Formats: sequence, structure tokens, C-alpha cells
Amino acid sequence: MFRQLVFRIVFFSFMFIMSFYLTYHQVFGPEVDYETFKFFASDTLQHIEYIKQYFNGTKYIPHPLWHILVKITSVFLNVSIEHAAILTSSLILLFWFILVYYVVKVLLVNELLNKTYLYKETIVILIAFSICVIGPLVIPFYNGIIYKGVGSPNIWHNVTLWTVKPLALISIVFSNTKETLFCLCYGCYNKFNTCKT
Repeated sequence: MFRQLVFRIVFFSFMFIMSFYLTYHQVFGPEVDYETFKFFASDTLQHIEYIKQYFNGTKYIPHPLWHILVKITSVFLNVSIEHAAILTSSLILLFWFILVYYVVKVLLVNELLNKTYLYKETIVILIAFSICVIGPLVIPFYNGIIYKGVGSPNIWHNVTLWTVKPLALISIVFSNTKETLFCLCYGCYNKFNTCKT
């Protein structure tokens, strides 16, 4: 049990550090060249400015959840809005990673039933990591700018989308049957797709 806990802590710590690094450079990184979108192109700085305008009453934001969370973090921890944006975004992404990890683990429980612990964890972590960090699909000769990728399940420049993804996954999981909800919270599926104790 201790080994399992350590394995997960190491994985989630790595994911948090990766998220923190990304969001830090989106806020305090080198100047972004918006012609080529080099470095850490993002609209995070614009959203930080929206926070200031929103709470001054000069701007309306139709989707203020991220902005409100950042402001609460800033006030509660007594840090600047910029630092609160980095921490809030990193924690939201960590929450997303944890949710994806456990959903993958539950969905693969039958396929990994008779495997060793290390094999199970490795497969679950590789799949969860792939789901979480896959980037935009870029065809270099067609669109060489990764910021303007053809499509991606993970848009790495949009903080408001980061906020919605965990909530969307939770709503999908919770909109299923009571049995599925019970299994995700307290147990796992057996080969007959019902919960076992």
C-alpha cells in the first residue's frame, strides 16, 4: 500500500511541476512573438487583466469561474494576481490529471486484473499522461505554428478551458447510472460490469 501511494505521489508531483512550469512561463516567460507564436504563447496575461477589470466593475466576463478562483487565491494567500493565476491554474490541471488517472484506472480494471502492480500502474499512468498532455496536431508544411494546431483535446494556452475540463469529466461520469457512480467512488467493475465489493 505504501509503495502504491509513493508511486502516485511521484506521478502527481511530476504533473504538478510540469503544469507549474508551463503556467509560470505563460505569465512571466519571455516576450511572446505573436507573429510566429514562439515560446509559451497564451492568453493568460489577458485573462489576468480581465480579473482586474472584472473586480473593478469595468468588464463583464461571461465565464468568470477561473477569474474568481484566481482572485480568491490571491486574497486568501495574500499574493499577486499573477502568482495566484499560476498556482490556481496548476492546481486545476493537477485536479484534471487526478481525475483522468482514476477514470482510466477504473475503466481498465478488467483488462489489468491479473497483472502485477507495477505493470498496472505503468499502463494506467502512460495512458493518463497521454490523455492529459497530447498536444495540437500540427502538419509542419501546412501550419507550422503549434499554437494554431489543427485540433487537440488539450488546448494549452487557454486557462478558462482548463477550468472547464475537470467539471466536464465529472459531469459525464456522474450522469451515468448510480451503479457506475458507486463503482467509481467505492469499488470497481467485475467482468459482468457490476460492482464487486
